[in-house]
Amino acid sequence: MAAERRRVGVRTRIVFRGRDLGEDDFQRIRGVVDRHAEETRQDIAQRVSRLFGWREPSGRWAVSSCRLLLARMERRGLITLPTRRRKGNFYDRRRVAAEMDRDVAPAVVADGAMAERADVGAQLEVRPILPAERLAWRRDMARWHYLGDSNLVGESLRYVALVGTQAVAWLGWASAALRNGPRDQYIGWDRERKARRLHLVANNARFLMLAGAGVAGVRASQVLAANLRRLSGDWQTAYGHPVLLAETFVDSGRFRGTCYRARNWLDRGETQGFSRRGMHYAPNGCPKSVFVYPLTRRACQWLCAPETWVAHGGGRGEAGMLNVDRIALMGGQRGRSWDRPGGGAASRGRQDQRDPQCRAAV
Repeated sequence: MAAERRRVGVRTRIVFRGRDLGEDDFQRIRGVVDRHAEETRQDIAQRVSRLFGWREPSGRWAVSSCRLLLARMERRGLITLPTRRRKGNFYDRRRVAAEMDRDVAPAVVADGAMAERADVGAQLEVRPILPAERLAWRRDMARWHYLGDSNLVGESLRYVALVGTQAVAWLGWASAALRNGPRDQYIGWDRERKARRLHLVANNARFLMLAGAGVAGVRASQVLAANLRRLSGDWQTAYGHPVLLAETFVDSGRFRGTCYRARNWLDRGETQGFSRRGMHYAPNGCPKSVFVYPLTRRACQWLCAPETWVAHGGGRGEAGMLNVDRIALMGGQRGRSWDRPGGGAASRGRQDQRDPQCRAAV
């Protein structure tokens, strides 16, 4: 009987945001679910996050993580959530994304037509996509990127690289991976500090060079450098805090990571070949190389500092509190180490086998 009780206790024990949820917490959550059974899961997660005061570091309600908590409770039989309203699985949505809006001119066209459309002498510009460009971003990712078009996890930004009016690349940034041993070893993180500072790291989840890049003479390393120069500022605008470190995973079986190496990203070794499956990790047989890039010269020091961090404010406030907004980022007006003349040329790398004109960089 004692062993059985221990098994039941382990099965029902849930730790969320560093807190052990007890039966009183479960009852409060059940009450919200029962009272609002006609609402969507998103709405219920919003209500639960407000009830407990759970917020992201940016100050927004922690709705996404709260949805994962509700799904975990449902799998353990603690609650019954409303039926999902979104139809289709990941592969259905990916196929629909590839087929949608066929009347729109494709971003990847023949070389001759591309040469006519390319603006001679135009400068490279990298900026967040506009709402009207989201469809093209998703469509091209679904068609040409080997990972396809999937939702970017957590805080995320999508970018387009332009030469004149011609798109030459798409990029996507998402929240950092929860488990990344080579990165954590590089920073010197323990579990507690990682939990408090993980939001200050961004993951380059998608990088797709389009056919127009070759015609315009744009290298992947140039696009990456232009993106990094504004990444932290855009993150500050969108989510209320900067990012201090960039990370990415490169499938070494497909790519060499040449554009990252050309821009002085650090190769920190390989993962153990696991990927997340719901709330668990399972081997996928595909270890990936881990690259990191500090956006400030003392990124590791800031990420490991014992002081309590604040997301905004002016200078030093309370004793022992630092303001990450005042950290001098290398992508600003000073210290742009990747923008030195003669910084090295990026190799073309391996092309995407499905199309000779379009390739994914990550």
